[in-house]
Order: sequence, then C-alpha cells, then structure tokens
Amino acid sequence: MNRNQISLPEPALSPPDANDSLTGIIGPLQELPREELDPRPGLSNFLSRQPKKALKRKAATPTSDNDELLTIAREKLRKPRTLPAEDQFDNFGKMMAQKLRDLPRDQRIIAEKLFSEVMFEAELGNLIRQSTLTLAWAYPTALHSHV
Repeated sequence: MNRNQISLPEPALSPPDANDSLTGIIGPLQELPREELDPRPGLSNFLSRQPKKALKRKAATPTSDNDELLTIAREKLRKPRTLPAEDQFDNFGKMMAQKLRDLPRDQRIIAEKLFSEVMFEAELGNLIRQSTLTLAWAYPTALHSHV
C-alpha cells in the first residue's frame, strides 16, 4: 500500500441497477479511487469524495465605490499641501503680532480691544478717511480721591 493511500473498509453496496441513471453516468461507487475518499465516519464516501478547492482571493482592483474613495483619499494625502503665498495682509498681521508681544500685558489687552472695535466698524462699513478713534479717560474715583 502506498503512503498516500488510506485503508478503508469496503462499503456495503447493492449491485448497480440497470435502471439507475446515476450508475450509468458515474459508474459503480466501488470504482472510486480510495485516495480521494474522506475517512470521516458517518459520511458517505460519495459525498466526501468532492475535491477540496483552494480558495482564491480576488485581485485587488478598485471596483466598488468604497475602494475608489479610499484610492482618492490616499492620493490626496500623499500630495504635499501647498500653502498660498504670503501677501501684504499676512505681513501686516505678523508685524502687529510682534508689536503686541512687545507690549506689557495690560497695554496689549487694551490694544487688542481697540483694534477689534476698529475692525468691527470697518466690517459694518462705518469707516471713512476722516474717522478718528477717541479715547476717553475715565478714572475710578476711589483711585483719585482727595483726602
């Protein structure tokens, strides 16, 4: 006996019937090669004879919408992000930021507030060439009380 062959007891089969259409097509079950039979108990040799096929993976191709979206996202992430060239407003903002950094904290807070108020009026369209900023100096009476 060959090492690859499995010894199985001979199944009890009735003789092939001449009217049996399956026997005429596939021949008697006794003629099946033994190395293809599955020796698991409880299963018929005919059912276990089915050859085991290796599962094949489909080629990875972007056929579905999800795959296409992932491909587009991957390409976008690989491209370096280009920033727009700096313009006069970027330069002005950097200059103002540096001036604010150089101020004492209390002066910086007031300057930021005044700048915000001027920008607010500009956004509303209330500024003209003759617009001025009037600062009112109001001192708390507790600080300047005359005793």
